[in-house]
Amino acid sequence: MKFHFASLGAIGCILPPQIVSSQEIESRLKPLYDRLGLPEGRLELASGIAQRRLWAAGDRISDGSIAAARAALGVADVPTAKVQALIHASVCREFLEPATACRVHHEL
Repeated sequence: MKFHFASLGAIGCILPPQIVSSQEIESRLKPLYDRLGLPEGRLELASGIAQRRLWAAGDRISDGSIAAARAALGVADVPTAKVQALIHASVCREFLEPATACRVHHEL
């Protein structure tokens, strides 16, 4: 193994505040469901997803990442000055360049 001293000391998780249930989505789609003869509960049954969480309009992707990183560092009791590498593994980005990880790193 090449990295003998690398480890994952903690995980931080921040959930977006807005919750949208499958039932709420289906209520919006009721006219379509009625036209197609689809029973209620179909969306959750097909996807296995009961609710989705969304960030509020105007929230930045990096704000959630920064909060999660701070939470993880707090759990691990690691000061930000000790962080030697940062991996930001989001599938979304705020800008074409620089990478969102640059803002997360800067804020930490």
